[in-house]
Amino acid sequence: MTYLFLPVEVKVRELDAKLLLAYYAAQEGFRVVIGEQTAVERAALELPRGIFFAKGYPDRYRSRVVKKMKTKGHRLVELDEEGLIMSDTNQYLQDRMNKANTEQIDQIYCWGTYQKELIENYMPQQNITLTGNPRFDLLKEKFRPLYKNRVKSIQASHGPFILINTRFAIYNPKKPSHHKNHEQYNYMKALFQHFSKLIEMIARQKPHQTIVIRPHPAENHRTYQKRFQSYDNVIIAPFGNVIDWILASQVVIHNGCTTGLEAFLLNKQSITYMPVEDHRYDVFLPNQFSEKVSTIDEVLQAIESPTTVQPTRKQQNILDHYVSSWSTGHAYEKIINALKQLNPQPKQPPQAISPIKKNKKAKYRFSRLTEKDIEQFFNKLNQIERKRTSFQVVPLGQDVYEISQS
Repeated sequence: MTYLFLPVEVKVRELDAKLLLAYYAAQEGFRVVIGEQTAVERAALELPRGIFFAKGYPDRYRSRVVKKMKTKGHRLVELDEEGLIMSDTNQYLQDRMNKANTEQIDQIYCWGTYQKELIENYMPQQNITLTGNPRFDLLKEKFRPLYKNRVKSIQASHGPFILINTRFAIYNPKKPSHHKNHEQYNYMKALFQHFSKLIEMIARQKPHQTIVIRPHPAENHRTYQKRFQSYDNVIIAPFGNVIDWILASQVVIHNGCTTGLEAFLLNKQSITYMPVEDHRYDVFLPNQFSEKVSTIDEVLQAIESPTTVQPTRKQQNILDHYVSSWSTGHAYEKIINALKQLNPQPKQPPQAISPIKKNKKAKYRFSRLTEKDIEQFFNKLNQIERKRTSFQVVPLGQDVYEISQS
């Protein structure tokens, strides 16, 4: 069996997609190690050589990962979680595509043609494969039963609600930071203030309407708790997979969030609120799949006038350019086929390793993962596939597991 190492940094964003890949990879003979990012890295340094599936990193962190994994003898592949939404392509290449590090990666997987062409033009010799991302496989009708029970639970707890997704980490960071670009900081500050006024207005005018705020994982959600603590109909929900919340909601409001595109693909009405605009910092892709409004009155009107989500020809063309595997096939299939081409042979058989300890600093990005969580997810996939595949799920330490088909 070939080891496949799947690190997860932000649990609520990445875990389900990595579990989806693990489910199908294990059936293809891979021995999968999955869990919190640093715990998987440590496991990869003790276990036999295999394939390390990098999730994309800023260059300084990336260089350390590349060096460690190559020294160990692992093959290295990468699918950058930040490769879909790029407001500044030059900055993206500078921060995440250092040529010296990238040349050591055996395969780079891309979300879509847009990202693939960008990297190819920058590094023509790189081995690049167009796969899509399993995160978007999960948005397809086939996999929606995975979320059925959790969606019902959310709806039972909160009733009908408006979901507001934010992306203001530059102004409202989880950890204190000194942002160098003051113009972008001021832009995000203005957006934050406009969104806050919007929420307050809806909360006052519609006291029986529940509003759920879902901050970006890098934001300080306590800022919202403090600001809206006097409103009984405003709930802060920084937990759980966003797919659950989108499916449970009536309508999604955002500005340049990936969730705007995800809502569209889940057939949910999506509104992009753009009270201020700056072409340097506005995010093109998700805003193309939402109803654009610029005033609070227009937001209120859009909420009162639900729309049917049907892609236009222009939207379909944009989608095909940015998101591979949406119209045909699945990303996990293309990734597994690419992984099989590497076929590294371990120098030694599977072995027991010392318990892997989790990085305590990663707690806010990766909450507890249990063996039961994995088994329940796989059982639901078995139901979808109408199979009875059994798996061995072995803990290697806190929040890191080895998975193989029984």
